[in-house]
Amino acid sequence: MSSLGDTLKTISKHTETIAIIIAGLAAIGVGYTSYVAGLWDGESLEKYSKATSALTDANTTYLSIGQRNDEASDAEIATAQAQYDTEHKEAAALTEEADTANKKGDYMQLLSVYFSVVLFLTSLMTVVRRTTNKIAVILIGTGVLLICTILAITAGMPS
Repeated sequence: MSSLGDTLKTISKHTETIAIIIAGLAAIGVGYTSYVAGLWDGESLEKYSKATSALTDANTTYLSIGQRNDEASDAEIATAQAQYDTEHKEAAALTEEADTANKKGDYMQLLSVYFSVVLFLTSLMTVVRRTTNKIAVILIGTGVLLICTILAITAGMPS
């Protein structure tokens, strides 16, 4: 029957290997979340650009209503006002979509930071000497890694 000391020695032999595996997975997590954050940021920029264009169209329509107000009939003004309202609503919807995409990009960047924290925790393994402390660092790193992985997968990708 092995003693507690023998068990701790056995675990201690494998902590570095486990830490390297965790660090590798965390590095993949950093790369994945950074990539997806970039995709979300691109999506948000595209939506902001379309929203700005739609708002410019709406403002142009609105200004033309003002210029033609004296000459235009009530029916023409009503039609132009309806067009303005439609264009303005489209711009507002696109801005909301852009804001959502931007928030998702920021969220993925935050997850990237958390994955980097896991890399830091695994680097602590090189200076920690006590086996119980190594196990604690491994458990914390593994927990953060699993949570970040689940959150990154469920966050989704832009269309």
